[in-house]
Amino acid sequence: MQTYLIHCKFPNQEAHMKGAEVFAQYIESGCESDKFDGFEVINRVVNPERANG
Repeated sequence: MQTYLIHCKFPNQEAHMKGAEVFAQYIESGCESDKFDGFEVINRVVNPERANG
């Protein structure tokens, strides 16, 4: 099993607010590329208090 860590940070509060809803939808519903032969996303972690993930 491979583990990938991707760190993101919003440049400002406005960008954070715009991106928050999109991130929430993506985390809740995922996407079709989250699982395919030999690969599966099993967890995502987002830290809204620090505006990063």
